[in-house]
Amino acid sequence: MNTLHNQHKTRMKLLVVAMASTFAGLAGNYALAAEEDPSNIEEIQVTGSRIRAVDGMTAPTPVTALTIGELSDFNPGGTVAAQMDQLPQFFDTATAQRGGLGGGGISTVAGGSYLNLRGMGSNRTLVLVDGTRVAPADAQGSVNVDIFPSALMQRVDVVTGGASAAYGADAVAGVVNFILDREFEGLKASVSTGITEKMDGENYNFSLAGGKSFMDGRLHVIASAEARQIDQIGVDKDAKNRLDNWQDWGLVRNPKWVSATATPTEPQRITVPYVFSAQQNPQGLLIDTTAGFRYRNYTFTDDGKQLRPYAFGDYLSIAGAGAQNNQSGGQEYKYFDQASERGPRGFDVAQHSFFGGVKFDVNDKLTLTAQAAAGRSESNLYGQYANMAIAGALYSYKIYRENPYLPAELAAEMDRLKMPMVRMSTGGMIEGPVPGTYGLKIFLRMCMAAA
Repeated sequence: MNTLHNQHKTRMKLLVVAMASTFAGLAGNYALAAEEDPSNIEEIQVTGSRIRAVDGMTAPTPVTALTIGELSDFNPGGTVAAQMDQLPQFFDTATAQRGGLGGGGISTVAGGSYLNLRGMGSNRTLVLVDGTRVAPADAQGSVNVDIFPSALMQRVDVVTGGASAAYGADAVAGVVNFILDREFEGLKASVSTGITEKMDGENYNFSLAGGKSFMDGRLHVIASAEARQIDQIGVDKDAKNRLDNWQDWGLVRNPKWVSATATPTEPQRITVPYVFSAQQNPQGLLIDTTAGFRYRNYTFTDDGKQLRPYAFGDYLSIAGAGAQNNQSGGQEYKYFDQASERGPRGFDVAQHSFFGGVKFDVNDKLTLTAQAAAGRSESNLYGQYANMAIAGALYSYKIYRENPYLPAELAAEMDRLKMPMVRMSTGGMIEGPVPGTYGLKIFLRMCMAAA
């Protein structure tokens, strides 16, 4: 019995020793973990912007992070929108110098700059300032970035994938987040000017930004004022005043293309030089569709007294799949070249803006911000000849039989078919010895009886 009792006591001592060793090991491991360098702890930051990463290479979504200095290298002296349009993510961005949406300078978006990611539209590109939405500047809900305080910007983050899940349908194309330096202190001013090699498009840029901290750095106040003037870059009819490499390149229907199934390796459209409209010309193109009318697609001679067949150029496509309603080259191109203003152009731009912001750190966990912005952006195109008509039957001119200047053969044809009038499509104006006399002579001859 004593022997069994001693063995039992020995086993209990061994168990106690083993348990003590285990707890000692755990305590030692905990002590070692507590002594590790705290710098290895991963940073956790809560931000209103879902675009967090400064380095786009470590982000879970495609992020491009650019400083303002890097943007300036793309287009020195240009606007932020013009600089960002150099990035491959942006396509068909409407800028004030281009005249708004599509360069037309009409409708609801003229005068400003509206970013367009992947060509999906400015209303599908969400623009934020420090992670917050900005009041839209047009009827489509787009934001004019020309009034943003570029003098106070730190960087711009661009996300082109996965943003709609977080922000909604207006972020289908992506998100552009402008990050401001809300703790800027001091005063800085910038003045720049430039001009093109053709001695037009002179521009002036001015910005003034300042900031100051109060209450031991808990309160930060920033403000900026900016102004910009860009003179017009005008188009010209005279080929001598255009760029040497201007050749009117454009899309035409590929004559080798039949259909996607019959010719799968051929593109539907190709790019060729000397492309112009096949639906109008400066002398006037007869487009009446009356049955039996023999002078359809005829035009007037240079003096307007006779008719001649219109000589269509190469790659003509005015009907069917892939039609562009245009052509390339041919003898009619010389009239188009004299009558149409072409070449690079830029609208006259006048902009000014003001921004003020306040940031107050209530404590380590709570920060309050407030901001106010105001601005005006304007773009205009001066001295452009009005197009007499838009191509097509809907906007064509009606020449009535009573017109005393009708060529004899046209008058006889109208009598034969009992046509009270004939439709003519015209565009452009060729100047004579007195500016505008050539085009006005034909126009008045053909249309004075229309009234």
